[in-house]
Amino acid sequence: MKSLTLLAIAAPLISAIVVPEIPHPPPFPGQQYFNSTALLDVVTTHFNTSIEGAAVDASGNAYACNYGTADQRNQIGKVELKAGKAVQSLDFAYNDTKTGFNGIRFVCDDKKGSSVYLAADQNNKRVVKVKRSKNGKPVGSVFCSDPKMLQGVPNDLAVDLDKQNVYLTGQAWMENTTAADGEIWLCKGGVAKKLSDNSTIFGRTNGIEISNDGKTLYVSEATNANWNPVTNKIISFQLAKDGTLVKGSRKVFYDFADDKSGDVDIDGMRLDIAGNLYVTRNGGGQVVVFDTKTAKIIKKIPLVTTAAPTNLELVGRDGKTVVVVGRCPMGTAYQTGVGCFESFRVPFAGKAYTDLLIRSDKKCTW
Repeated sequence: MKSLTLLAIAAPLISAIVVPEIPHPPPFPGQQYFNSTALLDVVTTHFNTSIEGAAVDASGNAYACNYGTADQRNQIGKVELKAGKAVQSLDFAYNDTKTGFNGIRFVCDDKKGSSVYLAADQNNKRVVKVKRSKNGKPVGSVFCSDPKMLQGVPNDLAVDLDKQNVYLTGQAWMENTTAADGEIWLCKGGVAKKLSDNSTIFGRTNGIEISNDGKTLYVSEATNANWNPVTNKIISFQLAKDGTLVKGSRKVFYDFADDKSGDVDIDGMRLDIAGNLYVTRNGGGQVVVFDTKTAKIIKKIPLVTTAAPTNLELVGRDGKTVVVVGRCPMGTAYQTGVGCFESFRVPFAGKAYTDLLIRSDKKCTW
C-alpha cells in the first residue's frame, strides 16, 4: 500500500505523519470546507437528547453516547458514512443501566474486528473499557475508578496512546461556581490519580485534548453566576514525563471574554494533525477553530440544527469530515428534543483518527 506524508501548510506543523494512502471518494461529494449540513436530524436520528462523546475508529466510523431513548444512557451508537448516507446502529450497551456515558475515545483498532475504546461514566465515577475481539461481541469492564472523584467526573477524556495515559475532566454544575468545582484526573495502569500543577484549583472543567507532540494538555474552564455561565477559558498545562502537570505551567490559552462570548459554554475539543483545535460552544450553535501555535481564532463555523453542540470528532475514510453532536432542533430546551449529528469537511485529518490508523497493525496492549 502506498503512503502519503501529510504536511500542514500555513498551519503549525508538529511533525510529518505518514498515513496509509487509501483510494476513496469523499463521503458527501461536493460538500464545502467548513460548511455544516445536517447528517442525522430530528426525524432520522436514533440518539437521545443527552447525546455526547463523539469518537472515531481506525476505519473512520463515528460513535456517540446515548443511543436510544432518553433513559438509555448506558448505550453507545455507531454511525457509518456510506455513499452520502449515515447508517446508525447500536454498538454497545453496558449491563449497568445506571451508567451515564458522556465521553468516548478509541485506544486500539486493527481494522479487522478487534478494538478497544474507553467510555467516561459520569454517574459512577469510573471509566469503562469496551473490548471487542474479532467476530465477537463487545465486552465492558471497569478500566479505572475512584470514589473520591467529584460527582460529575469523568465528563470527558483524552488519551496518550504511546504512554497509555488517560486524562479525565469533570464538573459540579452549581448556582455559583467556586474553587474546586472542576477536576483533572490521570488514569494509568488501572489507577486513578487527581492532578494539579500545585498552584491551581479548577473551576468547571469539561473539554480536554492533548497536543500532537504529547507535551501539552488543553482543558476548558468555566464559572457560573446565578446558574448562568459568565466566564469560559481554554487553559493549557505542560505535561511531565510521568504524565502529571508541570508545576506552575498553567497558562490561559484563550479567554472567550476577548470575543465577548464568555457566557457561552465550551464543551468537547479535538485536534487535527496540523495542530488546529476545534471547540464546540454549547448554547452558541457554533464550532470555533484555533491555531494552537498562535492561540488565535482562525474560523467560526455556524451550525444549522444544533444550538447545543456537546462534542465533535474528525471521521470518515480520510479523517477530514468533522461530525458535531448535540441537542436539536434549534431552540430546544435542556433535556428535551433529540440528539443530532451534523458535519463539515476540513483540509486536514483528525489527530485521533490518524493516531489509530498508524498503529492499526500493532498489537493492542490496553
